[in-house]
Amino acid sequence: MFADDNQDESFDNSQSRGGPPDGPPALPAFRPEEVDLDQEEQLKIGQGINFDRYDQIDVEVKGADLKPISEFKELITSDLLNKNIERAGYKKLTPIQRYTIPAMAAGHDLVGCAQTGSGKTAAFLLPVLQTILNIRDLPSQYGEECQRPYCIVIAPTRELAKQTYVEALKLSRDSVIKCQYIYGGIQTGYLRAQLSKGCHVLISTPGRLKDFLERRWISLENLKYIILDEGDRLIDQGFVVDMRVLFTHPTMPPKSERQTLFFSATFQNDAQQVAKEFMKSDYIFITVGMVGAANQDVKQEFIQVERSQKKRELLKILKQLNPNDKVIVFTQTKATADIISGYLTQMGVPCTSIHGDRHQSQREEALNHFKRGIRKCLVASPVGERGLDLPEVSTVINYDMPNELDEYVHRIGRTGRIGNTGRAISFFDPQHDSRLINDLTRALKQAQQEVPDFFSGGIASFGGGNDGGFDNEFESGGFDKENTSSNGNSAATEEAW
Repeated sequence: MFADDNQDESFDNSQSRGGPPDGPPALPAFRPEEVDLDQEEQLKIGQGINFDRYDQIDVEVKGADLKPISEFKELITSDLLNKNIERAGYKKLTPIQRYTIPAMAAGHDLVGCAQTGSGKTAAFLLPVLQTILNIRDLPSQYGEECQRPYCIVIAPTRELAKQTYVEALKLSRDSVIKCQYIYGGIQTGYLRAQLSKGCHVLISTPGRLKDFLERRWISLENLKYIILDEGDRLIDQGFVVDMRVLFTHPTMPPKSERQTLFFSATFQNDAQQVAKEFMKSDYIFITVGMVGAANQDVKQEFIQVERSQKKRELLKILKQLNPNDKVIVFTQTKATADIISGYLTQMGVPCTSIHGDRHQSQREEALNHFKRGIRKCLVASPVGERGLDLPEVSTVINYDMPNELDEYVHRIGRTGRIGNTGRAISFFDPQHDSRLINDLTRALKQAQQEVPDFFSGGIASFGGGNDGGFDNEFESGGFDKENTSSNGNSAATEEAW
């Protein structure tokens, strides 16, 4: 059985230079093209027909009496930032933005939990940019060997780090703020040269951040904000030791002198307990809707299909879709992603793929082709299931079911974003997926979706499995084991750098 492909970047540097000892040498790093902001702005996702429904979602704030704002201008006072907000297409605040911006302005540490596609990135970037613009005589740091950023955003995958960087560029456009990124697969010399131009906001994956800290090319001494995007993933079993190393780095400011923020669509109780270690005791918890709930704008469908019939069923569905529809097909392993991508290409379906074994240039090209509609079908391992904001994705297909409900929630969240509607089709193989029946049944009911007839018997009808503790997920949480691969090894080592 192939190992799961759940993780992109970790602090493990065993594969960072030349590949694993017994494996093939690592492919050479590359120099990415400069970001074309005008082109990126044309690809933004517009607010959908159900956007106003956000106003009906309950918001719970624990730990402080927080007054939400109703307009960006109430706390984002920079004319330049407000111009960039308008240019980026943000016309109306989402609930997570209404509460996060004043919370950050008041100096709170926080955990922000809101559904996929609800504007979390802008929610944390805008207060950061406003704070940096307010610094008198902001040093450019141009040419300095060691950069001292004021904000670091950590993301679990390269794709999410790049996406956040592009969003930071758009929102800080024409300002004195320098935004930079570092992640694996790119020439170290290129990244260092970019950093030397100055760095006030740094977006990074964990492995590269550790590397640059060890080389003393980055110092944390000026840090005012440290933000963990997909924060529950960054402090699960595969990462928590490494995060503790980061937060105890000699240049890390104490809790009282920095703000620590976690954001995700899912944040189970065990992750909350770990997050407390890194935040001030008076941190606040902002929950939009139910923690871990699936997006109600996504129509969820399930097809009972045996493993041997999946390829035929996938091709049948793709041929029934509108030729202009953009589709993401999720597999559970890197090998399956390659197999399905090759199969679809042979069958005349133009597609591309991303997973941890593809060279970084291939991964970035694949996403570019998909975003721009050159390829309408993207086959992705779990490395693409969190955070990616890809325009006009009409359908997500789970060719393989994930290991945990949280993964499922993140996957189907690649469609139906910011009030747009979407469709998620999942292939359900009773021989391999029965462990998820009870979790999925309750999730579907909570999202007011139809429960398939073949779920009605529960796990017992398929012989085996367990409940999985879903009752606790939306109340106090359950434990997320998505970092554990099917062969018992941590999937956090899928791709070290």
